[in-house]
Amino acid sequence: MAMDLARPNVDQSLYVSDATGRRRITIWDFVEFVNHEGTLISSAQYRARVGYKNDWVLANKDWRMPLHS
Repeated sequence: MAMDLARPNVDQSLYVSDATGRRRITIWDFVEFVNHEGTLISSAQYRARVGYKNDWVLANKDWRMPLHS
């Protein structure tokens, strides 16, 4: 998917159901795929949000888990 989405003029609608399929074969409750600009390509739980940006994906944040002492 990532390689295909990197091509110019790719039809992103081909991947709109991929998150739902992925969620069915995993234990994850929340599955979304976004492109390099943070635009939602596929969402298992919010299909109507496909095409919108997920600003938190591109946020400059330290996502590492804190170490417990």
